[in-house]
Order: sequence, then C-alpha cells, then structure tokens
Amino acid sequence: MTNSSLHKKDSQSDSLISIEGGVDASKNLLGEMERWLNWQCCMLSGVEAAAILFSATDSTADNAKMRLTLWPSDDIDEVNLKLVAQKSFSRNDIVTHKASVQIAGNSEVLEYLALPIRVKEQLTAVVVVALKIRPDNQFQAVRQLLQWGIVWLEGLLLKTQDELPEAKQLALQVVDKLLDSAPLAVTAHQVCNLLAERFNCNQVGFGLCSGLRVETQALSHQLQFDRRSDSMRQLELAMEECTDQELLIHYSPDQPDLNSNYLTNAHAALLAAGWGDSVCSVPLKLNGKMVGCIVLSRCNGNCFSTIELDILADIARFIGPATEHKAITEYSLWRRSASSIKQQFNNLFGAGHLRLKALVAGCLLATVLLTQVHGSYTVTARSEIEGVIQQVISAPFAGYLESVEIRPGDKVQQAQVLASLESKDLVLEQDQWNSERDRLTKEYHQALAAGDRAEIGIMQERLYQAEAKLGLIKQKLSRAQLKAPFTGVIINGDLSQSLGLPVEQGQKLFELSPLDDFRVVLQVDELDVARFEEGQRGSLRLTGFPDRPIDTVISRVVPMATTIPGGTYFRVEAELENPGMNVQPGMKGAARIVVGEEPLYKVWGQSLYDRVRLWLWSVGL
Repeated sequence: MTNSSLHKKDSQSDSLISIEGGVDASKNLLGEMERWLNWQCCMLSGVEAAAILFSATDSTADNAKMRLTLWPSDDIDEVNLKLVAQKSFSRNDIVTHKASVQIAGNSEVLEYLALPIRVKEQLTAVVVVALKIRPDNQFQAVRQLLQWGIVWLEGLLLKTQDELPEAKQLALQVVDKLLDSAPLAVTAHQVCNLLAERFNCNQVGFGLCSGLRVETQALSHQLQFDRRSDSMRQLELAMEECTDQELLIHYSPDQPDLNSNYLTNAHAALLAAGWGDSVCSVPLKLNGKMVGCIVLSRCNGNCFSTIELDILADIARFIGPATEHKAITEYSLWRRSASSIKQQFNNLFGAGHLRLKALVAGCLLATVLLTQVHGSYTVTARSEIEGVIQQVISAPFAGYLESVEIRPGDKVQQAQVLASLESKDLVLEQDQWNSERDRLTKEYHQALAAGDRAEIGIMQERLYQAEAKLGLIKQKLSRAQLKAPFTGVIINGDLSQSLGLPVEQGQKLFELSPLDDFRVVLQVDELDVARFEEGQRGSLRLTGFPDRPIDTVISRVVPMATTIPGGTYFRVEAELENPGMNVQPGMKGAARIVVGEEPLYKVWGQSLYDRVRLWLWSVGL
C-alpha cells in the first residue's frame, strides 16, 4: 500500500487528512470525494482498488495526474490506475483495460474501468475502478451504477467549482504532493518548489518539530544541503521562533509596523544571513500541537500582502495534519508505537477527551473489582442419580422363565414376587426321590429285622442321601419364585418379552434400588478434580425439575479416571439433602459445586486460563 493512501479498504471512515478547525462537510470537496468513492467501493462487490484523479493544472507536471483520493487493497499497485486514467484523459471517453497484478504473492487478472467526470462540458476528472473478472452483464451493471453515481459527483463539482477559494485549490495540490509515495524529504522539496513558484519567493524552507527544536527537511530549488551551515542554523532558529510563539510571523526591515506584535530577532538574523528582503514564517499545527514550520522569503523589497498571508494561513491548516501523517508513516514500528502511546497518554491527562478518560476509569474500576472482590468459585459437572444400594436379582438355578410380574420403574414391596421359573421338573424329581426314600426306608426296616448290621449301615447312608436330595429340591422349589429382598424400585431388567427364555444359574435378571436412599454421581473434568474435597457443598438441578435446586454435599472423590467420548472424567459422589421431590434413579442433570472463594477474574476465567496454559505448554511455548 502506498503512503499516499487516504483510505483503507476495511475502514469506511478512516481519513488520513483531518483539517484542524473543521470545515463544513458540504463545502469540503476533499471529504465529499472521499466519502463518495468509499461508498461506491463498499456498495459494489469485488472492487480491489479505485481512485479519483484530476487533470494536472500545473504546467510542469509533465502529463501527470493529480490524485485526489485512493481506495486500494493491500497489494494493488496504483500504477495501473494511473495508466488507465491517462488513457481516459487522452481519449476523453470511457476506457476498459485488463492487466495482471500481484495480490498476496499470487498473480491475478483485474479489469480496469475508467469513467470521465465532466463539468460544463469540460473533462475535469476520471474515476478508475479495478474489478475482479466477472460476466459481461454484471460488468455492464457495475458500469451503469458508477455512471449514475458520477451524475451526483458532477453536480457536486459544478456547485463547488466557483465556491472553492484559491487557498483550498492550492492546498489540495500541496497535500497531494506531500502525501506522494516518495520519502518526506522529496515530497517536502516538491511542496517548497510549488509554494516558491505560486508566491514568487526566492527561497522556501520546510521544517519539522523534534522535541523543542525544529529540523529542516527540505529547501526549494535544491535537494541537498548542509545542515551544519550557518544559514541552515539561522533558518532553524527562525522556525523555532515561529513555533515557540505559535504565530504567523511576517518580518521586513522596511516596514517596522509589521514587527511590533511578536519577537523577530531570529528572522532579522535570517535576512542578515542573505535570505532576502522579506520573510514569512507559517506554523503548522494539528489539534493545537506544533508539527512544523514553513519559511518563505522574497527579494527586491517585495513584502507579502494581507491576502497572501491569509492564503498561507489557510493552506497551513491543511498541510499540518498531512505533514504529521506523512512523518508518522516513515517512522519505524517502535517509534510509531511509542508516538501512539505518548499521544494517548497526553490525551488522557490533558484537557478534553472525556470519552477516553471515562473508558480508562471504567477499565481501572473493573480491574479493581476483578482483583479485589471475591466470589464463590464453582465447578459445573454433569450428574446422575443412582441408589446407594443396587441389589441384583439373579437366577437361582438353570431353568426356564415362567412368568414376569414387574417391569423397570415399578415399585415393589419386600417379599413381593418379581418373576417365577418353571418347577415341573423339580416337582417330578421330588416325587421320584420321595418314592426312593420310601423304598429305602422299607429295606432299612427289613435289615433291622434280620439283624444284618452291614446292610443296616448301607441302607442308613442311602436314606441320608435321599433326604439331602429332597432337601435340595425343596430349596430350589422355594426359590423358583424370585422375590424382592426389600422395598424399592426396579431400575433394570425388562423380561416381559422373554417368557420361556432359558436362563443360566447366576444370570442377572433384575436390579433393585431403594426408594429413599440415593446419591449423586458427578462426572468431573480432569482439570477441575484437584479442587474437589469431601464436605464441599453445591446445588443440583435435574433435567426433569429444572426450577427446583437440590442441596448436595460431596461425600467421596474416587481417584480413578474414566475415558468417555468428550474427554476424561473422574467420579465424584455427593449426598442429597432433603430432595423434596419424586427423585428416581437414572435421572440426570447438572450440579454446581462451590470449591472455594477466589477473586472474580479467577471465578470467570480460571478454567479458560488453565486450558490455554496447558495448550501453550504442549506446543512448546
């Protein structure tokens, strides 16, 4: 981007020129031009660069074009804009042109459109727009929109052509030369030459304030000069005399009346050093701050007229802001930063700028509040209700499911039948062993009658075996009906669609949880688990009862991590205190636990800070 750019593409109101003292927008041709071009470029899509260029009024300009305002992108050179505008001036007609340019290191073809601006049938200026390639119908639409906009612009130029004073016209030329892409020393030299020609001066000097001193930047009619020479030192002393008094000084030995209102010792010494017969020093200001000074001298006893002094004073109002901007753009990054900080500091502790002072005061107040005011540091975690006891009801033996009396969510009483297993085989086996026992009893009695001790012992052992077998069968029959060991609710096990299904011994069939003894299980992120301790209090809100908080107390922190989709979490258990609602196992919600008192900046930003710090460490920063 060139140093002379008066707009940036990403800011519709960022003007590089601010005219001290203020000029009404309807009479400020420069401001109107800038706003019109800015509005057109923002309205149209795909605009990479744009400019308004006026025909040169200076005969020494060598067919140059005076740029009034420029709307570039970051990587677009203005050379093509000038070339297309020059074609439009020479042909006095609309010109289209395609050219390849470098944008962000890539070559891209842009289509340039130049539209003439005519005032009183005279070609006054050209609007040039660089567009991305688009279909012909869209290009014609863009052309038509610009032509409609130029109608308004031509009316503005017609209205202000006769109203614009000579000082404004000359100031535009001076500002354009000063803000050219060349270094400040070169552009200041061009400004000195222009002023010397317009005001018939034999010498013009241009200086910038540097602390309490003024350093000469350029002279008319010579690009190089020796700053250590006596004449240059006298010139700088005259500039310092002008900037110290902050007044336009006109000094001529032949007219003593001109010298009564201000100190002119340095100016008298300057003329004595051979700078001419009359000298005028014009201070350059920006918002009350001295920026620099311009010194003009004449020979042959010609003094500056009152009208000329008024024109110079009016021009200075334009040159001051432009000079400050030009100087800042040539600063190094560190110097620009330091200058900006110093300017903001002066604004903060100087007069005015109430908005900035209110903003800083608000920031200081917010900082004090964030660091000195403490609040409850809470950690939020997903939570789920579960019973303190979860009783598993399993199959007592292998068999087939005969009936199911309950389903998950049903409340059951102690000893209530939950399900039954088929017992036909057990009953038949019981009858078989009853018959076997009766037979063995009869044989045992016969052995007793015969007095056969060996047979008696054998029969007695067989009877014991039969009795044990019958006892086992009776126990299985008693357990064929699965009963609830305590009053509670079924939380798992829907076997209503599985009647007749074979089950193995020990197979889990149901899970039973108490009705009034629950706990909360929190899934705590690994970054926050170190802050949890037993006894910390918090609040739980269940999804089913979002408007009813439940007090909780941390009872246990399980030192084992569990990896689930979404991260790694630790299990933290908490007790419920007077839930006061129909809480059921499996209900989910969110719990907020108070883990301590911390300053507000930690309460609101500690979690984010920890995550960012861990990420920076992981990437080696």
